Parts: sequence; structure tokens; C-alpha cells
Amino acid sequence: MHKNPPSLGSKNIPQIWGSRRIAGFLELGMDAGLARKVRGRILTLCHSGLDTATLSHEVERQLRRAVPFDRACWHNTDPATAMITSVHGDSAPSNPLLPLLEYSDEDVNQYAALARSACTVGVLSEATQGDRKRSRRYREVLEPMDIGDELTASFVMASMFWGCVRLYRRRGRPHFDLVEASFVAAISPSLAEGYRAALLVPALQIRPDLEGPGILVLDEAYRIESMSVIAEHWLRDLIDIERDRNTGLPHPVYAIAARARSIHEEDAGRPRPMARARVPTRLANGS
Repeated sequence: MHKNPPSLGSKNIPQIWGSRRIAGFLELGMDAGLARKVRGRILTLCHSGLDTATLSHEVERQLRRAVPFDRACWHNTDPATAMITSVHGDSAPSNPLLPLLEYSDEDVNQYAALARSACTVGVLSEATQGDRKRSRRYREVLEPMDIGDELTASFVMASMFWGCVRLYRRRGRPHFDLVEASFVAAISPSLAEGYRAALLVPALQIRPDLEGPGILVLDEAYRIESMSVIAEHWLRDLIDIERDRNTGLPHPVYAIAARARSIHEEDAGRPRPMARARVPTRLANGS
């Protein structure tokens, strides 16, 4: 339990969140022995050669000991485009509106924005100054799920954005505080190393039976209008959390579609980059 945790005032954040050392915030109330133990185990996990799914699961199990939360959603990202490329987490929300909002509308604490910021961790209740309904993500997704607060962290190493996470607490529980946000900020560079290394774990395999591009066409409501056979194979191999059968598409697809639409709607006079992302897939044997 934290004793009188400090508020998440803007004056406190740069001094604490920019530090990689635990000593700077243990004095604020977190149990020093527990913090060191959890941090040490997470650092070990990040250098254990684990794939992303296993790394996410084990880090979540350890992190919950120091920063309690009810649900979590972990992602690999493509550092070239800042697009999420996979979704992990036994308790991760499966609502496809989450990736759509992430890349189509401006909102507080979006992954890519935090990755570009000096402070790569953000707390919903602080970013909205206590008025969480200022966030469309909260109004349309989190509030109906009875979620009261959210901590978002982007994992950045040498200016490269390798992964991210959102931690959620049920309504009625205390908001995430400065101590907890600082702890996550302190381990985020190590998590960036771990997520980068996880992409090197053999998870791709050439499929000689699949040649040529896969084509998927969505309507304005992001429903499938048409899909080629090759696209169907590739989508089946994308790594994603279990999703509603009625939804049918992996979360990275919604993210790319939302980004493509936002690019199309931007000023025609500006250069228009492609909406793209490099995503990991399963091996042919399904692992």
C-alpha cells in the first residue's frame, strides 16, 4: 500500500518519469524490496529470448505485484510506422473500436504520441484532469466496460518504438498514481529491448503455396466486402487475441484501415504516406 501518494501534477512528472533509476521514486511510497525484485525479474525476462506472447504473459504476472491492475493489453509495434502489429493478454479487451480510435481520431495518451514524448507513460485520469469523459476512448469503450482508469506506456529505445501496453483498473478502485506510473516508466526502456528481441525469435516461415498479394476490401463500417483466398490465409496466421467470431478481423487490420481512412481524409495538398505495418505471423504448424 502506498502512503499518501503524490498527485500526478505536471510539475512532478518530468522530474520523475524521465528517470530510469528506481531510487528516485521509491521514497515516494513504493516498497523498495518489492520494487527491486519485480524490476529485476522483468529485466531477466526481457533478456531471456522469449517470444512476444510469452514475454507479455510473464511480465504481466510480475508487474501486477508492484502495480495492481485488472486487465492489460500488450502490443508489438512496427517502429517504421508506429502501427500496432499484434495483441497479447489474457484479459485484453477485444473491442475492435479500440484500434480504430487509436489511429483515426485524436485522443489523450495515444501510443504513437507517447512514443514521441519525453514522458512515454500517461494516465487517463491525469491527462483529462479528472474529467475522463473528455476521452472518446473512455466514453465509448472503457466506461461501458466498467473501467475507471487506464495507464498507457510506450516502449522506446534509442528513439525506436517497439511495443506498448495499457493497464486498466475497474471503476471504484484508486486511480493510477505517480509512484506506479514512474515505476512503469523506469522499466519501459528494458521492455523496449525485450519486445525488439522478441521479434527476432523465429515466428515467420516462408509459405511457398501463397504467392501474390492478399486483397481485403472493407466498407465504411469496416465490414468485409470482399476478400481474396490469399488474404484469408494471411489473416488466419496473424497473431492476435481471441476475438468475436462476428467481428472476424485481427486488431492490426482495423488499425491499418483506420489509418488509411484518416490519410485519405487529410488535406489533399499534403504528401500522403501509405498506411502499412510489418506484422508477425504464426508458423505453418500453428505455433
